[in-house]
Amino acid sequence: MSQTLNVRVINLKFKGCKISLTSKLNHLMTKKITLVTLLILISSCVLIFYLTENRSFCPSENELVKNKKIIPIQYSVPIEEALSFYPELNDIHIKFEVIENGIPFVSRPTIFSTLFRSAKNRRYLILIAKKSIPLFDSALMHTMPRNAQVGVIGHELAHTSDFINRNTLRMLRVAVGNLSSEYLDEFEQQTDIRTIDHGLGCNLLAWSSWIRTHINLDSSPKIKSIMEDLDKTERYLKPTSIVRIMKEKGYTQCEDSMYYQ
Repeated sequence: MSQTLNVRVINLKFKGCKISLTSKLNHLMTKKITLVTLLILISSCVLIFYLTENRSFCPSENELVKNKKIIPIQYSVPIEEALSFYPELNDIHIKFEVIENGIPFVSRPTIFSTLFRSAKNRRYLILIAKKSIPLFDSALMHTMPRNAQVGVIGHELAHTSDFINRNTLRMLRVAVGNLSSEYLDEFEQQTDIRTIDHGLGCNLLAWSSWIRTHINLDSSPKIKSIMEDLDKTERYLKPTSIVRIMKEKGYTQCEDSMYYQ
């Protein structure tokens, strides 16, 4: 009787250990599958970012390639003029891409190159929209006079000139900073000053003057209020501020006649 009981106890312990071991193995297998799934997901995202970058940097028949730059033929004159003021960008890959709709101008590195390339080996995009919301019609590239076009492209290149000196962590800081109005005000003001320091103050003045005299603030009271607030904080420098900064820095003053040419 005692011997039979001991055998049953041993069998129960064995079964308990077996169940416990099976449970641990299942848990480990689940963890392994989860890890493999996560790695596959990350690898897929990296591959998508890489393929997207490569596709973006394949020039079309409407674009020309010059010194690591992909430039839309229709805007080649103002773009090349603005580029001539940024010698530090000579060996930097930049694509000026015309898109159908969106914010009139956007500058950024590609996602893949931000994560996996050094700052000066990244691929940078400057997006130029054909269309935007009615408020920004006068801010579209094709509506501006040439000097203003050079000015706004100079502003976007000033962003790129800044980005090539930022590592991945500092680029992430810019991305997070875009959520703050105060950060954006300072960020864009410094970009305008960098544009002036590169010798494009008069072109920036032409762009600033054009936007402020042609933008339609009466399209919406709410939008008008937002734009007036942005002008108070000078997210983008006013013409008077551009003239003042140029004078303080000893730069050549601009002729009035060039503003709208």
